[in-house]
Amino acid sequence: MRTTLATFLIAATILAGCAPIQPPSNGSVATAPKKEPHVFKPRPFTYDKESPEATNFASQLDMPAFQCDLEAMLGRSAVRYGLRDQEQVYGNSLSECIKFAYSQGNEAVTRLKAAKIPAKQLDLSKDLYAKWSAYLGTMSPYRMPDNRAKAEYQAARQALSTEVKFSN
Repeated sequence: MRTTLATFLIAATILAGCAPIQPPSNGSVATAPKKEPHVFKPRPFTYDKESPEATNFASQLDMPAFQCDLEAMLGRSAVRYGLRDQEQVYGNSLSECIKFAYSQGNEAVTRLKAAKIPAKQLDLSKDLYAKWSAYLGTMSPYRMPDNRAKAEYQAARQALSTEVKFSN
């Protein structure tokens, strides 16, 4: 009798999980919320008056690089899963991100040129900009990220950060 009762309870539990979903009782059909299409949302740089100019320069380059890397990763996922309609959306989004990144880079260069920073920091800033630009140029939804370009950019950023730390 115990096995019969246990078998009955197990079967009832399984069948209860397979019950059809009942529509809402008020007669309306439930619809999924409408999803907004993906677009790049730039995050403008906030200048920190307490930080050295070279640190602000590196920070102003860093945020768009991170955003563009994320856009490229999302695009690669769309390509990998064969989502043709999303490939173009994320490709356009990456393109907008890169345009925004270069506008931020130009603004950072202009601000850095106006500032009076030590020659060593200026040289390291030029190197950072070159590595940053090369890294941005490798981003694409159709290929894996260039880890070497990313590592060179991060090393240049760290070199500038170290120079700023020890010169102040």
